[in-house]
Amino acid sequence: LYSGPLAPSMGLGFLMILAGAVVIGLVLTLAGSYPGTVGRPHELPIVILALLGTRLVQQLPATHPQADPFATVLVMIAGTTFLFGLLSLLMGLGQAGNLFRFLPYPVLGGFVAGSGMLLAKGGLTVMLSSGGVASDLPLLLQAASPPQWLPGVAFGLAMFLATRLWRSWLTIPAFLVLGLVVFHGALALSGTDLTQAREAGLLPAQDLALSPSDLAARWPDFHRIGWGSLGRMVPDMLSVAFIASLGTLMNASAIEATIGRELDLNRDLKAVGLANLLAACVGSPAGFHSLSATSLPQHMGVRGRSAGLISSLLCLVALLGGQGLVNQIPYAITGGLLLFLGLSLLGNWLVDQRVFLSAMEYSILLAILLVMLAAGWMAAIIFGLILAVALFTYDYSRISAIRLTLTGRTRRSNVDRDDAKTKVLERYGDAILILCLQGHLFFGTAHGLLRTIGHHLQSRRDHRNPHWVLI
Repeated sequence: LYSGPLAPSMGLGFLMILAGAVVIGLVLTLAGSYPGTVGRPHELPIVILALLGTRLVQQLPATHPQADPFATVLVMIAGTTFLFGLLSLLMGLGQAGNLFRFLPYPVLGGFVAGSGMLLAKGGLTVMLSSGGVASDLPLLLQAASPPQWLPGVAFGLAMFLATRLWRSWLTIPAFLVLGLVVFHGALALSGTDLTQAREAGLLPAQDLALSPSDLAARWPDFHRIGWGSLGRMVPDMLSVAFIASLGTLMNASAIEATIGRELDLNRDLKAVGLANLLAACVGSPAGFHSLSATSLPQHMGVRGRSAGLISSLLCLVALLGGQGLVNQIPYAITGGLLLFLGLSLLGNWLVDQRVFLSAMEYSILLAILLVMLAAGWMAAIIFGLILAVALFTYDYSRISAIRLTLTGRTRRSNVDRDDAKTKVLERYGDAILILCLQGHLFFGTAHGLLRTIGHHLQSRRDHRNPHWVLI
């Protein structure tokens, strides 16, 4: 988000994201429908904002040479967060969250499994602290790389197997504490100090802590904002807000499937809206429910608001000067934890849920997983929504629009008739075809209704076959 010409402002941007994490986490924990919800600035809007920010910075020298790039990008980020908060609030007030109740189960499962795959891939990327990515196979096989990722992979796999064998809430905390003790103990026994460990890529190397003088020197100049270039970014900002709204509902639905509890999506939309309106005031990117951070306490057996409150408290501690604590946590632990979460989601949907899905439903799940792995979050959301519409159309086309087929002889009105008229209906009532319909009529179902009526009318030969149709 803050790279290239914005790199000198990375420390201040980091503090603003931490402030947003505190605000979003507290509001979602206290006002959301599920007490264990953990919210934070999300990578989906951040990735898109990073691309928009790069484009905006490249335009400024030609359109507004005197503009402050950091201040202009920061206003774009805060404005996008504000638009997202306003849109989420309006969607919650308009009960738009109910629409996602129609999301097919395999589409939701594919999204959750794909998120698990991205988490596992992200864990490997964290372990490769040199800037490589998990899909870079030659980098993984280089002689210098295995010491970086092998311990983290072993840690994540061991935690995954342990949690499937022992369902105790102590399993994960015990692994985390044991991992930290083993890592720093190994450094002490090998005579490796922290500086050497950072140079080897085993610990975070960049220190984002800012002194008060640094903070004042890097503070954005809001008197020099490229408003013209910023105005041309409004359509893009609205698009990011809409995509983030879809991501909110997707993540909330995925959390429902993960924890086995129904959420009030409209209440959550209003909470997300309020959280982002406040987060915009501190310059934070947009944020909403975190699937990984919400499901982790669930695996540990933690209930109530403690997980969200502790998460926000830790971000506040880091904001107030505790960044040094973060630098003591090795990449093998953070990356292994992400790998564990990803494997847990994949194991649940690819193995545990397999018996509840048909072959076609399982194929849909795998297709969305592969799309997310190949093209990322946004493509998976679009592909999933297209599949949801296609599945709805297919399932609805298999339901007949005709609920009951009757005749004038078997179905009478509420009118009292004398014996003579009743005898006429008894004799000629089959000439009246009565069709009781159900659901909505689309082109496909209407065509099926027309064929049914045509079949009945073509077969008429005497008074016992339909001559009239009542719908």
